[in-house]
Amino acid sequence: MFKLLLNSKVTIPFWLVVFILCAARLYAQNICVEKAGIKEADGIYMLSGSYNDRPLYVKGNCEIRYKGCRSKWGLLIDGKMIYKNRIDIEECPFIGWETTCANKKDKPEVPVFKFNKAGEENKNSREPCL
Repeated sequence: MFKLLLNSKVTIPFWLVVFILCAARLYAQNICVEKAGIKEADGIYMLSGSYNDRPLYVKGNCEIRYKGCRSKWGLLIDGKMIYKNRIDIEECPFIGWETTCANKKDKPEVPVFKFNKAGEENKNSREPCL
């Protein structure tokens, strides 16, 4: 089968697509959280392994991880879920975040999630991510 791929006319386009997809994934390994309303939650989360077979992102005492129950994804501070997301996908979702019951009394804003360029660090977590 592999020999067939190497001899095929689609070899170069196929491997080029594979390379681009892998490079894009490596390039966007960090997640930026902005405007969370909780100072600790803002900043750049680094890919730090996996949790429940999904990516785990960490920033100090904060984590973005897959839980797998009703709230599929969660942003936790010191192990306490502050934001939840019910979208069940392989990668961290960027839309659909909401506050948890424990957090609604503080009424923080719903954070903005986006990819951050790999290797760029944001020392001041209140500065906008790049």
